[in-house]
Amino acid sequence: MSNPKWVLSPFIDLIRRLATRLYRTQFEWRFVGAPNGSTDVRRLLVDPRDDTLWYVSTHSHGLFVTRDGGTTWEHPLSGNVGAMALDPTNADVVYGSSGTSVYRSTNRGEEWCQLYSLPNSESFIDSLLVATSQTDIYLGASNAQRNARIYRSPDGGTTWDISFDSGPRGLNIWDIAEDPINGYLYFCTEDSAFHDPSPVMRSVNRGESWDDIAPPSGPHCLNVKVDPATHVVYLLTESRWLYESTNFGASWSTSSQVPFGAVLLIDRNLPTRFVGGEMTAAGRAGGVYLSENAGESFRSGGLIGSYVMSLALNGTSTLLFAAAYGQGIHRRSI
Repeated sequence: MSNPKWVLSPFIDLIRRLATRLYRTQFEWRFVGAPNGSTDVRRLLVDPRDDTLWYVSTHSHGLFVTRDGGTTWEHPLSGNVGAMALDPTNADVVYGSSGTSVYRSTNRGEEWCQLYSLPNSESFIDSLLVATSQTDIYLGASNAQRNARIYRSPDGGTTWDISFDSGPRGLNIWDIAEDPINGYLYFCTEDSAFHDPSPVMRSVNRGESWDDIAPPSGPHCLNVKVDPATHVVYLLTESRWLYESTNFGASWSTSSQVPFGAVLLIDRNLPTRFVGGEMTAAGRAGGVYLSENAGESFRSGGLIGSYVMSLALNGTSTLLFAAAYGQGIHRRSI
């Protein structure tokens, strides 16, 4: 008759190892700040040349800037800041929305000027893209009836036109992405009436025209990302499916369901590294999830119990930052 302690010992060791790993990933995170004490964080940008320079947006208190890693804060913009972006060719230049207007700073957030105000006073800006190879700027906007538009400036913000108009269909445009090599543009939407699927749009001509390339069943897409090395396009849905296309959206495949549905980040220095953020709504556990194999599998990266709304890496991809709603900014080594 076998010794029950001997039989159970491998399982006990396994449980101990898993518990140790969970403990380490959970507590590797360090709380590093909340803008003037506000934990109402929404978006986060980290200057690629300076780990201590961050831009943080909030739902109702505006845009904040810290130049010392969260110890002190500046407050240049007020209101609901739905979108921010760094100029991919010059990190001194940063953009941020406030209500119906978009602002620009050319000196690392020291001074800001209004660049454009939407013609519809009921509109709000949820997404913003500054193109890499051109001077194009794109704003994703919705109004109180959730009629969505893409506003485009082909000259760095001097003039603007309407690149896309959803008409009477209610949409939110949550994310806009560019393939930096061929200049293709993508944006993903959430249908306010929960129709299936919600549109995923692609433009091959800098926004002159758009085609719907949505997967057959892919509602509520919150993120669209393009792998800078392979051109593979990824869609993250609220229902926690990660779709991928190797032919610019002509067809789609899905990986197994991922453990997050709030935000996706692809490491530009190591494109096989994906980072995901999860929500805590609807009984979900929240937290951060890591993949080193381009999304084929994920492991827990900690912050379980936190609603992760935004993720950012420093310029060398050695530090990972997370904006957690109601909990402020956290950081860990990666």
